[in-house]
This record gives sequence, structure tokens and C-alpha cells, in this order.
Amino acid sequence: MNWNELIAEVTAVDAGGDSSQPVTGVEYDSRKVRPGAVFVAMKGGSTDGNRYVEKARAGRPITGASIT
Repeated sequence: MNWNELIAEVTAVDAGGDSSQPVTGVEYDSRKVRPGAVFVAMKGGSTDGNRYVEKARAGRPITGASIT
């Protein structure tokens, strides 16, 4: 499955990256992002995952999604 297929039924506010690449995983911890993963930034009780988007990009995810 690739990013386009994964979000076919979702209204995306912003999407970037190479959407034709296969998705190999979904990660919400920026420290664990590996190539092929989709990083999901979630706002939690103690921190906001959106603060870690740039760090996650260093792990070369396919794209990121933000859940607020």
C-alpha cells in the first residue's frame, strides 16, 4: 500500500513527500521513524508531536500526518 491508497478516504490538510512509495510502517514516536514510515504527529497531554516533525524527517519518512 502506498500513501495515496492509505489516505484515499481521509481529508488531508497537508501532505508531502513521495506518495508513490510503499508504506512500511506508521510511527508516532519521532525517534523511531525509519525510511518508508508515515510519521503521525499527535497532540498529547504532556507534549505536541508537531514539535518533532523536523526531527522525524531526519529519519526520512514518506510523509507526515498531523492529528490535533
